[in-house]
Amino acid sequence: MCEKYHLEKKDKWCEHAPDSVSENDKVKLLRDVNIQCDHVIEARGPDIVVVNKQEKKCTIIDIPVPADKKLVKRRMRKLRNIRILKEKLQECGT
Repeated sequence: MCEKYHLEKKDKWCEHAPDSVSENDKVKLLRDVNIQCDHVIEARGPDIVVVNKQEKKCTIIDIPVPADKKLVKRRMRKLRNIRILKEKLQECGT
């Protein structure tokens, strides 16, 4: 992600330890950061949020763990929570 958006990174991916927030004049990358909302939302901390400053759009990225025995149930819950988060962000104009 850092390479794609021209953010600071190490040459070797295995040595890269990203900050919670990385940004430049075009994009802001948030990693494991809780999104503040007026309402209580169970999953308000997606794995990665890409904020495109120029287009004023956010992309929410969630990375599932495929070895989880309850993957389908957790995925459905996570998708529901992300949908709620998306709606709340749209209401706020974020």
